[in-house]
Amino acid sequence: IELAKYFTSNQVLGKDIIVNQNDTYSDCKNKILAQISEVCKATANSLDLTVFSKIIKIIDKADTIYLLGVGSSGTAAMELQQKLIKLYKKVFFIQDSQMNLLSMITMNKNDVLIAFSYSGYTKIIEVSVKAAKNHGATVVGIIGNTYSPIALASDYWILTPGIEREESFGAISSRYAQQYVNDLI
Repeated sequence: IELAKYFTSNQVLGKDIIVNQNDTYSDCKNKILAQISEVCKATANSLDLTVFSKIIKIIDKADTIYLLGVGSSGTAAMELQQKLIKLYKKVFFIQDSQMNLLSMITMNKNDVLIAFSYSGYTKIIEVSVKAAKNHGATVVGIIGNTYSPIALASDYWILTPGIEREESFGAISSRYAQQYVNDLI
């Protein structure tokens, strides 16, 4: 629904910005650039600055920051970990999602969990979010679907309205939307 609203209001539905096998190298270059540009604009336009400000304050005050993500969302979580460490924050991201789930038992009300999930339906992330909430942690979802279980279980969320096809060879749109949010944080 959110994507439909965005694309209707910005009149980009007629553009085919997804690369296909008949495209020239020039077409690929232009389509990928257009896709990155569109998703960053969509993410910026969907950002509620009041909520974003609260999230930044929560991150700043947190004793420990835990990050979750699987696949391309895991890459985004790892990139945020590097950025936050450079800001002298105590932050953890474990690539093994089962170990991430297990680490939720150490969380408390002074900690924050930032969960990356484009679909919002990644089961291990959903279970981890619920475990973190059960231990009193604040949960921030970086999600592509505001009606997903992960968004609904989060205290706060940031929408990353990417466009991905099931047959896609790579998560270009969602990855750049998440990276844009990382850079904002």
